[in-house]
Amino acid sequence: MDTTAALLRCLLHDTPPPAPPPAADEISSPPLRKLAAALQCGAIWAAVEAPAALAVTGEEDLDILGILPTVAAIAFVYLFVFPPIIMNWMRLRWFKRKFVETYLQFMFTYLFFPGMMLWAPFVNFRKFPRDPTMKYPWSKPKEGTPLFKDRYPPIETYK
Repeated sequence: MDTTAALLRCLLHDTPPPAPPPAADEISSPPLRKLAAALQCGAIWAAVEAPAALAVTGEEDLDILGILPTVAAIAFVYLFVFPPIIMNWMRLRWFKRKFVETYLQFMFTYLFFPGMMLWAPFVNFRKFPRDPTMKYPWSKPKEGTPLFKDRYPPIETYK
C-alpha cells in the first residue's frame, strides 16, 4: 500500500520512482539474528515454564495466614509510626533546613501521604498562646481580659 502511494505521487509530480527497499537478508546482521532467535526462545520458554494462568488458578498454595502478620506489621508502620515522626521532623526543622533536607521531607511526605492524612486531624503543631488564662491554642480569652495589643505599653516611634 505504501509503495503504491509513493508510485502515484511520483506519477503526479513527474519525479523518478523511489528505489525498492532492500531485502530482509541485506538488513539484518548475524548478531541481530542471534538476538532475535534468543528472544523468541526466551518467550517460548517463559510461556511454558511460568504460564499466565498461574496467577488466576493459584496452583501454588499461598498461606494467607502466614502472610497476614507481615502485611499487618508493614501497614501499621506505614500508617501509624512513620507519619508522626516525619511530621515532627518537619515541625522542628521547618525554618532551619537546607535544600537536600527540604527535598527529603517532601519526598517522605509524598511516600507516606496516606498516613499523613490519617494523622492530620489529630496532630496540632500550633503554638500555645502567650496569655496565661488561655490553656489551648483554640481557647478564647476570658471576659474582661485586655486584648493583646492593650496588655503592653505602646512602642515609641521616633519622628
